[in-house]
Amino acid sequence: MAKRSHKYTCPVCQYPKVQRTSVGIWSCKKCSHTFAGGAWEPFTRASDANNRILRRSVEGATTADMAFIAQEAAMNYERELANRPPVGEEEAVSEGAGEEE
Repeated sequence: MAKRSHKYTCPVCQYPKVQRTSVGIWSCKKCSHTFAGGAWEPFTRASDANNRILRRSVEGATTADMAFIAQEAAMNYERELANRPPVGEEEAVSEGAGEEE
């Protein structure tokens, strides 16, 4: 009950005037901004994760994201090298194909 009646900070005007209107509906008494949130708190862990995803798509990838992308690219490159036939076999295959015609 205390979480429901607590004043929360508005994401638009940054004033602590957000109150719960009904289950999952929150509104700011100062700027009249209305938004969806959790049943007991306006900001949930899922909304925090969504905000991080949106921020990354707008601002770009972080250093950790770039390191992960580089690691994936290196692993894919290594897989391609492992699946290629050796250099000598490529020439033998191409010479054999020319003789059949």
